[in-house]
Order: sequence, then structure tokens, then C-alpha cells
Amino acid sequence: MSFRDLRPSRRRDEVHREYDFRDVRNKSVEKYFDITMYQCGMNVVRDHLYKYVPFSNLQPSSFNLINDPGEFANQAKNPDYRSRVLEYAQKMLSWEMNYTDRGLAETSLGRGG
Repeated sequence: MSFRDLRPSRRRDEVHREYDFRDVRNKSVEKYFDITMYQCGMNVVRDHLYKYVPFSNLQPSSFNLINDPGEFANQAKNPDYRSRVLEYAQKMLSWEMNYTDRGLAETSLGRGG
């Protein structure tokens, strides 16, 4: 078996990431954004063109990585990017639905509870 045989059969087109940004010591982040520690989560979907970042209780961010590689101009509210933002929001939602913990999904209750 060669190294080439170990390559994935399908190359990924995008990367997904989750991040918990709460401040467990002094809650400075929670105070700054006026959110709870349970709302200090963000997800990211990124490919070589765009990056979309929805937050639990804050406005989303969306960046054109070709025109703005430093991610300074949030395009989430820009009408010219509306279809792109919706496309990436759908990618994120589909990913979450596919990979959410389903530990109890096949559990059913019977007569005794």
C-alpha cells in the first residue's frame, strides 16, 4: 500500500468549525455582548471563496475571502451578498443536521416509560 492509497476518495470543498468563546473566569465576553455563557458559541463554514459565521445570539458574519482576505468587511447585511449568505447558512444548517449528536434519536418509550 502506498501513501497515495491513503488519500481520501473525495476531497472536501469546505471546512466546518465550532468554537466556544465564553470567558469562564470573569465573564468579560458575556458582559461585553450582553449574552449568557450558553450563547457564546459560534460555527464557521469556510471554503476558498467565502466564510460564514452564525452566532447563537449575535448577528452573523460573512466575508468574501477573495476581495477581503483579512476579513474586515462583514457582508452579512449587504443586499448584494444575500443569496451567498443564504447559501452558506443552508450549508451550515445541513452540516449541523448531519452531525448533531443523535444519542437519543433511536430511543423510544414503551408502556413502562
